[in-house]
Amino acid sequence: MSTLRVNSLQDASGGSTSSTSAISQGRAKVWASFNGGGTVSLHDSFNVSALTDTGTGRYKLTFSNAMSNNNFAAVSNQRLDTNGGAPNIVHTGIERDDCTTTTCGIRCGTGNQNAAASSGGFADVTSVMVAIFGDQ
Repeated sequence: MSTLRVNSLQDASGGSTSSTSAISQGRAKVWASFNGGGTVSLHDSFNVSALTDTGTGRYKLTFSNAMSNNNFAAVSNQRLDTNGGAPNIVHTGIERDDCTTTTCGIRCGTGNQNAAASSGGFADVTSVMVAIFGDQ
């Protein structure tokens, strides 16, 4: 196997240059797309060793390679459920207290679009996407 060792990369026109450390720092260190409804399963992932269903609307990603600290940024998204009437908005969030250097807790819930402040609760979601950025 060969190793290419460089300090920076430049586009073919000679215009834009990026350091390899900037490229490494800016890429997602963990990402996952998973089914959180019924039988919980990964659709696809990177640097994920396990996905655990910890309760209704609650999931935990375990990383294959640990982050250097738990101060990472986690971005999440999910599908919109439009079954009958006004669509239910599915809320996904990351609880900082549920994040360690090797895991990230994800919470999903629903609320009626017209009354989100007064209704809703934890709910299993059929399609959840998560990307994690930080030091590794």
